[in-house]
Amino acid sequence: MWLKIARPKAKSAFMYPDVEVLTSVHEPSVPTASPAGSPNRARIPTPATLTLPVIASVEVQIVRVEIRDTADNRLVTCLEILSPVNKHEPGLTRYRHKRQRLYEAGVHVLDLDILRRGARPIVHPRLPSTSYLIALTRAQAGTTALWPLSIRDKLPLVPVPLQPPDEDVVLDLPDALSAVYDEAAYDLSIDYQQPPPPPDFSQDDQRWMRTLLAGL
Repeated sequence: MWLKIARPKAKSAFMYPDVEVLTSVHEPSVPTASPAGSPNRARIPTPATLTLPVIASVEVQIVRVEIRDTADNRLVTCLEILSPVNKHEPGLTRYRHKRQRLYEAGVHVLDLDILRRGARPIVHPRLPSTSYLIALTRAQAGTTALWPLSIRDKLPLVPVPLQPPDEDVVLDLPDALSAVYDEAAYDLSIDYQQPPPPPDFSQDDQRWMRTLLAGL
């Protein structure tokens, strides 16, 4: 076979290759070791000092609940259950832009951020440092209602705004969490004697957890 990369020559009908790859009809000879210092001695590749696994893409499902008007299928309220993708770049910036688009479109947005790792989509100097955060931004309200939570706080009952004249409905987060915990049988898969995953809890929170576990 023949691989050819050529340029036309002036006043000539032939093409002259700059590179040729030819198939040999003879069996390739195995190189033999030559004395040290010989220019023809076999060269051995330097072994790699580190081997890393290839990072494969992982499909992640982003969970949200939409409340729509049945008359014209208009989006009224969006409940966002934040995932790690929403709290790390590039997903963090995309999620912030999405929240802004929903607000400008007159949609209520309820963020359920029960992940301790990652950056908060909502940034404000008055926002306290907290393990968990629930935020409700009502359409055209100009403010965001916040529920900062620590590991010691009980989950709140959160209002879910609808379209006027319908009143808010109440989302019972403690009841919802208990139902999910029982349905998934997390009591069989979670070892509470193991230290919690990072980031580290405060010393007060760790003492509270040890006292709680000691009473079980």
